[in-house]
Amino acid sequence: MRTPTPSIHQSNAHSLIYYPHLADAPDIRIFTMPEIPEPVLRFGWGVFSIIAAAAAFIAIGIPIGPIVMLGGLAALLFAFAYPYIAFAFLVALIPLSGISVSIPLRSTGFAERAFGGSIDLPLVDVVAVVLLATWALKVVFLYVRRGDVNWAPRFPLALPAIALIGACALSALSPMHPDKLLVLKYALRPIAFVYLAFVLLTVNFIRSPRRLRMALGAVMGMGVFAALVGLASFAVPHAGGLRAVPLPIFGRSVLGENHNLLAEWLCFSSLATVALAVLSRERKTVRLLVYAAALQVLVALLTFARTAWIVLAFEAACLAATVWREETKRYAASVIIALLFLLPVAAVMAKFSSSALVASSTSTRLMLSEIAVNLWSQSPIVGAGAGTFVSYVSKTLVFAIEFGDALDSHGFLQKMLAETGLVGLAAIGFYIVAVFRIVRRELNDFHRHGPAWRAMMILAIAAAGAFVYQLFNTDYWSGKLWFPLGILIASVASLSSHRIVRDPEEE
Repeated sequence: MRTPTPSIHQSNAHSLIYYPHLADAPDIRIFTMPEIPEPVLRFGWGVFSIIAAAAAFIAIGIPIGPIVMLGGLAALLFAFAYPYIAFAFLVALIPLSGISVSIPLRSTGFAERAFGGSIDLPLVDVVAVVLLATWALKVVFLYVRRGDVNWAPRFPLALPAIALIGACALSALSPMHPDKLLVLKYALRPIAFVYLAFVLLTVNFIRSPRRLRMALGAVMGMGVFAALVGLASFAVPHAGGLRAVPLPIFGRSVLGENHNLLAEWLCFSSLATVALAVLSRERKTVRLLVYAAALQVLVALLTFARTAWIVLAFEAACLAATVWREETKRYAASVIIALLFLLPVAAVMAKFSSSALVASSTSTRLMLSEIAVNLWSQSPIVGAGAGTFVSYVSKTLVFAIEFGDALDSHGFLQKMLAETGLVGLAAIGFYIVAVFRIVRRELNDFHRHGPAWRAMMILAIAAAGAFVYQLFNTDYWSGKLWFPLGILIASVASLSSHRIVRDPEEE
């Protein structure tokens, strides 16, 4: 006798198998196990992730208490439910370098050697770790299991990033015999981490014009906040003299402790505000954004940071030669008059530059550069070891006598040359060329001088300005350099609806 083929009927509670030939017989149903709801699965994976992380932390000596575990679980679940709000929070925290989290470690040999007894993280890095876990879970549940292309993972600039990390790891083989564990740790944190946190996350979270405007809005908001804090510093006595500095808030220097940290963010946020104005349609909104950008530029100038003036001049020249080329020709007289109004500010800047404080800063930078060149000469191919520059400065008796505590290299290229040699410098060059080729290729697919083209060009100039700033500063492994790069690459895909529609027969 042939066995009848069952038909499957679904109900809200469970699945059942029903045999048609038994329709007149008593209702016989075979029940299967109920399906586990998707939210329950997600919650289970979230709990598993927290427990796995806790086990890893305990293994390296971090005392994890119930409050920390619950806090981590709550943060992960919030980020999973509201990923874009969490990402906007991440962007807003980038300039707040003074807010950090310290996790004490038990006195074990590994913990003391690798972390010095405690792990000190800026709050933005903690949020980035939570978002990285959230993104990984989203990829598994929404792309791998459901095929949602909105969460298809993208790995921008992966090859240059691997080359840079590899160059830093290779420096562990330096003939100067650095601590290999510390060099490898440095290659992962901060070098690999800044790529994951500020390039990979940014490109994977910003995939539409709306998300791009959201991120630019967060940058603009923090830029205005920083500018207002800088203006308020003129009304409060401080050690910096007559210049804009980041004031402590509730006794904590959330924006950093010196004027350079304020200026470097304003140099980027002002251009991000201009890019947001270009992408906005309402005239009132555009006008307000232009005023906000002007405020940020003014306060950046009033910090009287020499690097800020160099970067703003570089950005202005690039904008005049590209985005505002026609406007510069048309309103050349007005531009010259506006520059004349800056002459009093320039005079104050000249006075600051001739002060003893600035002269001491110049001497410090020169000696740091001399130390960098000396280290490179001893190991020109792979350098002295990634992350070792400060330790070598601390061993330089002349520097300690003249300037006191050891400082990091005030220049990205000098640091890379000293720590990773020509291999590291080549990796940085590879990174820059890769970004340049991507931007140059993609700009050809947009209407020249259209809103999308102008916004991308402005963001490219902002990213270049962030890099120029780090030629003279020490924030090279932070979001202040790598987030501008991430948002530039993200704008390529997010503004794809503005691309030129080409006839295939013409290509």
